[in-house]
Amino acid sequence: MTKGKVSRFGFRIARLDEEPPQPAPPEPEEPEPAPPVEPEPVESQPAASTPDPVGGRFHSASCLLSFLSAVAGVRLSSRATCRRNDQGAWWAELYAPRAAAANLIWTGGGLPYLRQNDTWRALPGSGDLPGADAETLDADKWPRVALNDLMDRVGLRAGRNRTSGRVFVVTNGLLARWIVRRAYALNTRVTLQQAQRLPMTGDDPGNPVLFLTLTRRGASVPAALVQAVSALPYTTAALQAGPGGDNLLLDVGYRLPLTTAMIGELIPPDETWVLGAPEEGRFRLSRHGEVLDGAGFLQAPATPVAQTPAGQAPVLPQPIPVRLVPKGRVSGHIDAVLLDDTELDWLRTWLAGRPAGETCFFLPGAGAHLLTAPGGLPAAVPFGTPLQRIGPGALFLEMGLGFYPRLPEHARAQTFAVDDETAVAVTDTGAWRFQREHMTPAWTLWAGEAPVPAEGLSARGRAALQVLDQALRQQQKQGPVKKLLGMLKPAPKSDLLNRAQRAELRGDLVQAAELLESAGELDSAARLYERAARRQ
Repeated sequence: MTKGKVSRFGFRIARLDEEPPQPAPPEPEEPEPAPPVEPEPVESQPAASTPDPVGGRFHSASCLLSFLSAVAGVRLSSRATCRRNDQGAWWAELYAPRAAAANLIWTGGGLPYLRQNDTWRALPGSGDLPGADAETLDADKWPRVALNDLMDRVGLRAGRNRTSGRVFVVTNGLLARWIVRRAYALNTRVTLQQAQRLPMTGDDPGNPVLFLTLTRRGASVPAALVQAVSALPYTTAALQAGPGGDNLLLDVGYRLPLTTAMIGELIPPDETWVLGAPEEGRFRLSRHGEVLDGAGFLQAPATPVAQTPAGQAPVLPQPIPVRLVPKGRVSGHIDAVLLDDTELDWLRTWLAGRPAGETCFFLPGAGAHLLTAPGGLPAAVPFGTPLQRIGPGALFLEMGLGFYPRLPEHARAQTFAVDDETAVAVTDTGAWRFQREHMTPAWTLWAGEAPVPAEGLSARGRAALQVLDQALRQQQKQGPVKKLLGMLKPAPKSDLLNRAQRAELRGDLVQAAELLESAGELDSAARLYERAARRQ
């Protein structure tokens, strides 16, 4: 619930337990007789400078918040009371100059009212006082609402994913580990803090989550990382919505239809409000505990220390252990993704119905599975460990890592026993070997068993078969040119993709590119031609 905090604009939205605003009582004066005075014309009265009880009826929370932002921006009033009825109409009342307040209400898409004798009467478009036949409204009986009720109903506009120097992520512990590893592979720093996710309204105790902050010194967080994180389930990737701080966050794929300079300052200082995508909703965060550095969750390989015994003859040094270290710069296309059993189930749902399901293949293994495609994966997979093919053959290495000391190609072939029958994936948590003969199209992950066809022939079918047999005998009498044309039928696309993938795994990039070109996958073929040219 909003605590009625006063912003630097000198404006606040009244709390639910607060009495509606009242005008300042006039100072008592000595009654004295005065001669009658003719009233001045309406246009000459200083109505614009006299506070009046003015109300506005709006059809949406967004229009009401836009009006309140304008009131705060021009310092028209210091406080407003908001209400909502059962039909979804919204109401705001405040003490302000009648004409100025009415103009802002009309601009925000509302209808202005003036309170006269405990009754709200509609203001005419001319700005004059309402007449006796003006429409009336009993808005005082509408239930009161606070700022969090408004933010829970405000409409968001979808747009393209954005990024910035700081990106905030709300997720669970299982996905946070993947985000930390992926972020540091892309030279992005991560901090973590425990938080409690609470609904925007109500007294639900909520559930525990992790609050991550992704930062990159002197640059924006990589857009590919932001896109991959925002595609994860049960995860919200957001940016700071206003200039006041990180207490009001907005999903990277959406926009607010109003200014947030006032709203951020009215949020309680011990809460963070998050306006997420429709599937994640809007919620509050109560952050607690220390802010932890994400680097502490990465397990670095142990480095043995060589000790030379004193007083002995010098001997040849021991071989330097090769270890995996982060690269200073990450570039290139993702060639494969390593998935565990849980992520393989996610892949089935994510890949079904996408064009990538037609071109991808996977190699099953013991607790880990390899997803790849000829010429590299055609789309960014939002989970798993991304890999790049470093060769020779089907040797893959986790993206963002490299060997120290560097291993030449023949050394990699000997160290990891790369052959023509297997594929090897190396990550900072271990290495896995896959049999190429087990390579299967990705669509088999969700394709069910085909119905069993009925066998046998009916009498009519046998008669049709005899007619077909006569037609085939007649076709055999055709010349050799037509027979040759019949033999030149193009191979199906699935067969071309399968052969291209096997050619790439054994290192024949030119043949794989030619097969992809025949299959119509020109982008993937171009990448393989380029890779083959660099090898030469």
